Amino acid sequence: MSFPPQKLLPATVPWQVSPSVPHLKLQVGHDRKPSSATFIGHFNDREHQLPSVPNSVPKRIGVPDAFTPEDGRTLGRFQMVRVSFLGGLDSRVCHAVSDIEVLSERDFDWSAVPGGLLPGEKVSDNVKRIDAQWRTTGICPDPGVYEVQHSIWLRELGLDRRSLRHIIILGHDDYLEIIADDWQWELGQSVD
Repeated sequence: MSFPPQKLLPATVPWQVSPSVPHLKLQVGHDRKPSSATFIGHFNDREHQLPSVPNSVPKRIGVPDAFTPEDGRTLGRFQMVRVSFLGGLDSRVCHAVSDIEVLSERDFDWSAVPGGLLPGEKVSDNVKRIDAQWRTTGICPDPGVYEVQHSIWLRELGLDRRSLRHIIILGHDDYLEIIADDWQWELGQSVD
């Protein structure tokens, strides 16, 4: 039997999992079922200046403290984010497939993720286009959190009913896969 390819649908959120050092962590309950994940989120809509010198050294962000809910008074460009899994059933932590690829990109249809290079587009133009789209809409075009449509994992477990979600959260050196009924996110402390 032939199945459609797994398709990644980007989450509709105003942040991106920090692509450099996300400090991605999975929390599980006593029953070993996934309860939440925490990571550093990058918020592009916050006031900041890009370095004017191309080779300038970016600010180093250390290991963040444990997640603390934010009341909205202290907003930074980098903040902790907690994604809570409602009805979490299963999870797995996977290592990056290579030094340049976190998850095997050929295993997924990325057509719903608008962050890819367009034909003939330079990387610098791609960054500008995505940044402009993010600032205009307030939604990150490629947040690093996706729902997998036509999930092989759900099918293999016999759980491929519509109400369950297969969620992927990309880190830098690893990524998380979670099966849950739903998910929601919460803003944490600034790590700027």
